[in-house]
Amino acid sequence: MVGRHEQARACAAAGPGFLARVPSLPWRSVPQFPSMKARDLRRVLERAPLDYAATRQSGSHVRLESANGYPPLVWAFHDGQTLPPGLVRKILTKDVALSDIDALGLL
Repeated sequence: MVGRHEQARACAAAGPGFLARVPSLPWRSVPQFPSMKARDLRRVLERAPLDYAATRQSGSHVRLESANGYPPLVWAFHDGQTLPPGLVRKILTKDVALSDIDALGLL
């Protein structure tokens, strides 16, 4: 593993203008997810192809399980709560294990 000091030495050894020769990346390379109400995101989870359904509930926590083999989720949001874009992305990509493109296609 290369530490930050070794990386700095490598950049310095590359000479002046090293960073100018590195191609720039677009400012936003990750697709933008919308903010949405919790009830709307739950509807997305409950329709095909994900087909999540509530299997049990304890207070405001609802356990959702998919008929199509997706991982189970614990839903702990009130219907009117607005979920920020990062949380919408996290639920669909990390918790449900969809790619960014597939997740955006469902919205």
